[in-house]
Amino acid sequence: MAVSPVNEIATNSFGFVLARILNNNATLLQESLLRLTTGLKSITDDPSGIASTIRTSNEIGRISGVETALANAASFNDSRVSFLDDVSTSLSRMSELATSSQSSTTTSAQRSANQVEFEQLQDFISSVGTRSFNGLGLFGTTNHQIIQDADGGTFTLQAVNYTSINTASLIFTSGVDVSTTSSAATAVAAVSTAVASLTVLQGVANAGAGRIDNITSTLTIQKTNLQAIVDRVNNVDTTAENENFSNLSLLTQTGSTLIAQYNLLRSNLLTLFQ
Repeated sequence: MAVSPVNEIATNSFGFVLARILNNNATLLQESLLRLTTGLKSITDDPSGIASTIRTSNEIGRISGVETALANAASFNDSRVSFLDDVSTSLSRMSELATSSQSSTTTSAQRSANQVEFEQLQDFISSVGTRSFNGLGLFGTTNHQIIQDADGGTFTLQAVNYTSINTASLIFTSGVDVSTTSSAATAVAAVSTAVASLTVLQGVANAGAGRIDNITSTLTIQKTNLQAIVDRVNNVDTTAENENFSNLSLLTQTGSTLIAQYNLLRSNLLTLFQ
């Protein structure tokens, strides 16, 4: 578009156009630099998208809270599993001692030694039922409701009724010992019954561990996917933004040079018309 020299000298309208374009490019260049520096888009880049990430980020926060609660539940249940495993080991040893004491070839001294160890294992197994975790009894008859999702849904962590071991087997009852061949025979049967009861309790505890692991795994995937949505909206595509920054930088430098040349040309025109 041709510009009349006389009109341009009088109005400098084309100069104003060039200055406006340069100013716009400089503003865009600053915004691009800010995005590259922070790695984040501004609210003006995607108003509705960025606003929607607030709700998504809130859900991610709730999931993090659920993960914390599940981690506590996992620690609680792992403690139950660990104690039950120790009881299983102890019962195996008690069965071995009782079987050994039942034999008539076992000496009185050996049987006495077996009895001392047998009593110690009885005491340990008896004490397990009173164990607690973070102030909460590990064993009992009360089920626990564990939160499992960001909407407040729960699942039931089944109680482990540890008293069933003694109720069924009577291994803690006075007279269940290995001090004689006859009592040792009774102890073998009592320990076998206790092992059967323990297997049931271990099944309950292990099932709880599996449930917690599955829920935790699902939440981790859900949280990762939600975070990916937030990142896609909020985070800058650095490759595309670097290209945009380079283009704006070139346009700004070129615009500055052209305005300088234009001002020189206009000055020359003013000199010419004087």
